[in-house]
Amino acid sequence: MTTKKMFVVVLLTLVMVIATPSIALAYAQGNQTGTVPPTTPQLPIDDLTLTICLLVAVAGTIFAAVLGWLDSGETFNGRKFASSVLHAVISGIMIVVGYSFRTTVDWFDFLLIFSAGAGVDVILNRATGMIAQKGAATASSSSTASPPQTAPVPPPPQPAPAPSPPAASPS
Repeated sequence: MTTKKMFVVVLLTLVMVIATPSIALAYAQGNQTGTVPPTTPQLPIDDLTLTICLLVAVAGTIFAAVLGWLDSGETFNGRKFASSVLHAVISGIMIVVGYSFRTTVDWFDFLLIFSAGAGVDVILNRATGMIAQKGAATASSSSTASPPQTAPVPPPPQPAPAPSPPAASPS
């Protein structure tokens, strides 16, 4: 991994590790102490809000796919990236179905949706990798299978040579 890629990954990890709990803590403390408005701006759930949720989930999935590509060090392969686009659609649909039962969303929900989209891509990539690996192992074992080996059969016993008649001695 190059230094630039490592820096980006470390920076994003620090932001997620430090910012997420501190934001949640500030939000919870603000509701108790009154330093932060007790209610943050919330969007009512309607078609536009669900579309925004879908786009945020897709953005999280694509973000995870791009980070995975940068981590691999390979040249860009559109066929591999296409599976992540499919994962993005799946995560977006899951989020829209889940959030359609809510009445409002706020900015913290969008952070969770983004993270959920990234998680869906990671989990589905692992699952498809395991399935492909098992399928390749099964196909290679069945295509290169040779007939079952049997133990070598020993040759049949040879009959003992007939004893030769005793030689006559000259006397």
